[in-house]
Amino acid sequence: MPRDSFTDDAGSAREYLSGLILQLQAARLQRALSQRGLGARLGMAEIVVGKWENYADLPSAGSFVRWAHALDYTVNIVDRRRRSVGHRPTPRRLESFEDYEIRRIAAALKQARIEADHTQESLGELLGVSEWTIRMWETARRQPRILHLIRWSVALNCRVVLTKA
Repeated sequence: MPRDSFTDDAGSAREYLSGLILQLQAARLQRALSQRGLGARLGMAEIVVGKWENYADLPSAGSFVRWAHALDYTVNIVDRRRRSVGHRPTPRRLESFEDYEIRRIAAALKQARIEADHTQESLGELLGVSEWTIRMWETARRQPRILHLIRWSVALNCRVVLTKA
């Protein structure tokens, strides 16, 4: 499991992500599933999975959600007490699993931002992105990169965690 506390910088977010990736890699190995087999489940080449597991490339937030789901995990946002943040929004007609999950995660982080008394502008300043970017993330019109997702949660005293589905 990734370490629980870190400073809010890209290096720390990358280190935290490496812990999440190790969890997914261990889950794959525990299931005796090859990178090729996992790639087939994800509709991707095995080399993509290998690059993710070896940190040669990072998955998008959406791909990370699908990767976790393929191994029976759910990506969740929890507060410092490890309580789940947010609620499950109603799925939209014809919405893909990946889009729904990103919207669910974004809604949880929006709720955490409001509870932390941050504006989109003040959160953007903390993360080094614009207010527009925060608005696009919160409405799931744009997906944050996976490292931004981790830094976004940390800025709100939350964590991205993998939960057994």
